[in-house]
Amino acid sequence: MKENKILIILVSILIIGFTFIHFFIRGGEENIDITDKVYIQEGYKIKKQIEGLNEPTAFAVDSTGNLYVAEKIGKDEVISKYYKDGKNEVIAKGLNYPVTSILTYKDYILVSHKGKISKITKNDIEDIITGLPSYGDYSNNGIQIGYDGYLYICQGSATNSGIVGLDNYERGWLKENPYVHDFYPVDVVLSGINFKSNNPMTEGKNDKAQTGAFMPFNMQTGKDTIVKGKTPGNASIYRVYIGSSNLELFAYGIRNPINIVFTHDNKAYVSVQGMENRGSRPIENGCDYVYEIKKGDWLGWPDYEGGEPVTLKKFKPKNASQPQFITQMHPTTTPPKPLISFNESGRIGSMDISRQNVFGYVGNLFIPLKSGKNNEAKIVAYDIKQNTVVDFIKNKDSNVIKEPIQCTFSKDGILYILDKASGCIYSVERIEEKTQVVSKIYIPVEYLIGTVVIALIVIIILQIRKK
Repeated sequence: MKENKILIILVSILIIGFTFIHFFIRGGEENIDITDKVYIQEGYKIKKQIEGLNEPTAFAVDSTGNLYVAEKIGKDEVISKYYKDGKNEVIAKGLNYPVTSILTYKDYILVSHKGKISKITKNDIEDIITGLPSYGDYSNNGIQIGYDGYLYICQGSATNSGIVGLDNYERGWLKENPYVHDFYPVDVVLSGINFKSNNPMTEGKNDKAQTGAFMPFNMQTGKDTIVKGKTPGNASIYRVYIGSSNLELFAYGIRNPINIVFTHDNKAYVSVQGMENRGSRPIENGCDYVYEIKKGDWLGWPDYEGGEPVTLKKFKPKNASQPQFITQMHPTTTPPKPLISFNESGRIGSMDISRQNVFGYVGNLFIPLKSGKNNEAKIVAYDIKQNTVVDFIKNKDSNVIKEPIQCTFSKDGILYILDKASGCIYSVERIEEKTQVVSKIYIPVEYLIGTVVIALIVIIILQIRKK
């Protein structure tokens, strides 16, 4: 009898130890909650979902909550799949840097990476769109499936404002690709203005260059010169049926469209980075924007900024001349105005729209904004119907959110945020009222199974000893 009691005590200790170890380990695996470290709208919590990513540039979340992340492993640009249970594996290698957009669709993945769109299956990478003009300042960017069944592709410009200049040499690509320039997607008539600069492509220190609009570096143009349109062209949004390579121009004159999202009634909204104060044709007071966009729209680049002509005094830099039109015969003198603008160009990232009541803010665009010279990094929520914007997440004293570049919602209403500089993906969820009062206890299945097995072993041992 005494031996039985000792055996029961030993088994009880084993069970308690198993429970303690399991919950201790699981506690270490829990995602790090950073809600107290940032300002976040009341009723929401934020935590680190994944950390330690190396130069992440884009991600997607599938219907089961697994994450697909573009990152670098060594010198290789890869896509890693991060499972909900914490495991991860590389599912695609050898992609062009940068990967700017990932889209889960049916039983495969679509990827936008420099110069092409590719389809990734379990055993293969197939290029479905190639030859995108992405060897200048900006690449092909966001991709999205519209409710009309088209695949939409955002394509950035090669230059800041239509002129290849010293800023492009400083960025590295002019020396490597001296014939790269902006290709307009439709025929355009030039004003014949040429821009003088130093010529770093020759040995003479005092050599000069004269460069015209939509031309390679040091190639001049004349008044009324007609430049034929090219497909695919820069600063545009195209669409195509998956399985086809026949690109259709959707909208153009969009300097650097980051991504496009759709509402259930198929209205399209695009995030856009505006012109900057740099290069041979600098533009002062450029901003980032969100537009509602329709088929056939021309947003004005390179002669309009935010729906306004660059000939306005507000666009004149302090140490440069007043910008003039470099093209003639504009499609309209009143291009669409943005719904909202954000100070400084180059801050806005890939946005998404809230569609789930479980998260709230239904119909709001969630927009990541990187820090700028005079602005902090944050996530804002823009109410399209009310035309209002609120800071949804921003830093307190410490710089926790550093470089948010993408917001994406999962189908179950979780907001994921990619912070490139931190190498993290954050998840944001609405706090249920009942979880504010009573903490949920998680009992994993493997623990229950283990407990049952141990209990059965104890019963068997006791029965044997009785005999």
